[in-house]
Amino acid sequence: MKLLHFFYDLLDTAFPQKCVGCKQVLHKKENILCLKCYSEVPYIDKKGNNALNIEWADKLEVNGFWACMYFNKGGLVQMLIHALKYRGEEKVGQFIGKRLSKLISNQEHQIDIVTSVPLHSQRLKKRGFNQADLFAQTLASELNISFHPILKRVKNTKTQTQMSRLERAENVQDAFALISQNKFEGKHVLVVDDVLTTGATMQSCVKLLDKNGMKVSVAVMAMAR
Repeated sequence: MKLLHFFYDLLDTAFPQKCVGCKQVLHKKENILCLKCYSEVPYIDKKGNNALNIEWADKLEVNGFWACMYFNKGGLVQMLIHALKYRGEEKVGQFIGKRLSKLISNQEHQIDIVTSVPLHSQRLKKRGFNQADLFAQTLASELNISFHPILKRVKNTKTQTQMSRLERAENVQDAFALISQNKFEGKHVLVVDDVLTTGATMQSCVKLLDKNGMKVSVAVMAMAR
């Protein structure tokens, strides 16, 4: 055991972990973010049933809605999500998943399954992984609920960064399908994604699941202000 600790200490010395935000070397008790950056994370609320979550639950017509942080372009939250999305740093998913799971577990919701918003097969092949999958699996583990891929993206949609609300809605229309018909009918499904902007992509997923007899709730890492 002492030899193992020595090995890890040697790794930390040779390849020190750096803060995702400011890029400074982390101290031993710090994880993902230094204390300064951690204190600056724009968390939405410590309570899962805040007014913003309730408002979005109504907009998406879902049973429950939870978001962990506010997303600002070029900000700390974007750095966190990009670390997971483009570099596959699973610790980021664990970091956010643990916090978000506490909001959800405090609520009276009987969720049966956790799933994620899928990437199209071409984009998945190019990137090698789906960041929403990584996050959803962590969240499922924290909540002690099974993770199952339920949706598939059948339309290789264009990137929506510069699109208007209407263009986004048109872009994701009929973009998703079920992997297996009727398999999860009657179940309460928690759909997970990284960032919610206008809600067009999530709404497309929610409508499909609802149409096929599933009760739906939504969880995202962050939402645009």
